[in-house]
Amino acid sequence: MLEAGISSHNGNAPLAEHRSAIRVQKAPSLHITRSYTGNMSGNALDMSAPGLNEAVASVRSDTTDDMYCIFTYEGKNKIILKELGKGSIADMVDSLEDSAISYVLLRVEGGRDQESKSVKFCYVVYVGPAVGGLARGRVSSHKSDLKSIIGWTVVDIQTDDKDDLKEDVIREKLKKASGANYDLGSNAGGQYESQAGSIKNAAASNYKTLEKDTNIGPVQFEKFARPKETPMDLAGRPMVAPPTAAKANTVVRDEKAIGRSKVESKEAEMVALQKKVADLKSSGASAAVVAEAEAEKAQVEAEAEEAKAEAKAEAAVEAAAAATEAALEEPAAAPEEPAEEPAEEPAEEPAAEEPAPAAEEPSPEAPAPAAE
Repeated sequence: MLEAGISSHNGNAPLAEHRSAIRVQKAPSLHITRSYTGNMSGNALDMSAPGLNEAVASVRSDTTDDMYCIFTYEGKNKIILKELGKGSIADMVDSLEDSAISYVLLRVEGGRDQESKSVKFCYVVYVGPAVGGLARGRVSSHKSDLKSIIGWTVVDIQTDDKDDLKEDVIREKLKKASGANYDLGSNAGGQYESQAGSIKNAAASNYKTLEKDTNIGPVQFEKFARPKETPMDLAGRPMVAPPTAAKANTVVRDEKAIGRSKVESKEAEMVALQKKVADLKSSGASAAVVAEAEAEKAQVEAEAEEAKAEAKAEAAVEAAAAATEAALEEPAAAPEEPAEEPAEEPAEEPAAEEPAPAAEEPSPEAPAPAAE
């Protein structure tokens, strides 16, 4: 608020003595507040009533006959179980009150078509036409909270008109949500007859026809080795290591050397036992002691023979492997071509004899030799 006033003055007073008084009054402070109308502690949904989870589990179970469960309010914010029903969709709709809000988990069998035996679930929120405005405003948040108990569903329906909850309307929504319809018009006359058998037979017949027209021939196995080829993937990278890398990363035991060492060890042990038996006999040891030493020597002789046989077999395997490797490394010999027979040359005709050169006559121009 702005107020201004001019002090009184007379005409003889100098202008400098005229004073102006201005008084400024501040406007009152403006405070802006925001109010939150969401689910505060007073509006939070109370789902602590007994039997809620058990009812949902019973409807979802394949071992019970329960087809739907209906939840409603006790007070403003508490959810309770109103009914657990085994009837049809029409029975469920009849249980909904026009003056109350109902939350329903509905089980629908064969939701896509009459060939299908699958089970689908719907979440129905019915807001009766006689429900007040404040109660309607709480539905949007409460139905989301109750979804944690209801669980996953194919179709969610919220309506205040029971005509939206007829069985044919709900099944049509399920067909659209499932994205498939296999009844093939076979129930157009009102009496449904399954065509699953004819569909299966038609598919099998079509498959056999296509199988006859295919260009895929019988499997043919190659009967020759490919030592220079390496399996590759589509990107061109080797799928197996080359031989040099494989040898570098492989610890190879020399079985031949191990067998030879074993044979040598047994032979040395056998020689020692032979000397032991001879010493026992020469020293006049008892027959039992000598017999025990001879039995030990016989056992070592048998083990030595077994080691020799193993070494011999290992040497044969190694020789065969070396021969195979050498055969694979050698290039395949080209088939021998039959030797061409030399063409018969025509017989040489005897050359015609050339006439003997005539005796040279002295040139008339040449001077005669002077006589002495």
